[in-house]
Amino acid sequence: SGMRTVDSAEGGALSAPAGDAVRIDIEALFDPFVLMSAVRDDEGRIVDFGYLAANAAACADLGLTRGKLLASTLLELNPGAGDRTFFKRLVGVVETGEPLTLEDFESSAAAADGGWRYYDASATRIGVGVGLAWWDVTLRYQRDRTAARSEAELRGILDALLDPFEVLAPVRDARGRI
Repeated sequence: SGMRTVDSAEGGALSAPAGDAVRIDIEALFDPFVLMSAVRDDEGRIVDFGYLAANAAACADLGLTRGKLLASTLLELNPGAGDRTFFKRLVGVVETGEPLTLEDFESSAAAADGGWRYYDASATRIGVGVGLAWWDVTLRYQRDRTAARSEAELRGILDALLDPFEVLAPVRDARGRI
């Protein structure tokens, strides 16, 4: 079964006026934000998310033009995401209406250098789709991990210094010699 339907808040494609209104509102946000619509298979299962709107910060963070991003789906841009927790949790947002907040979420997809990036993300159901905002917290994550390592090292040093010392008393013979 292939991809068949793309949901939107109006039950079909966003009309130009509604699309323009959404784009104007999200452009005011400093942080990356996208509005995605559920893509369903013949059985009605969510199999992907299509991008309906994105602000300039999202396009810049993803390194894509708005046209390229809006012509793509989440899994086209991140093929491995379908088997990962993040995709499943986005599906849960649409199916249950429960908002999602992630901290220090690990992603290699956005790292141009092939390394890992860390994000805080917030997703909420909007109509039958999902609004997703995210913040790159890689520097905070690295700083926190460095601080934790330094703290653990310092604790080890202090524990070693504070270990009880054995006090030795001299043993003397009958004449008082040690």
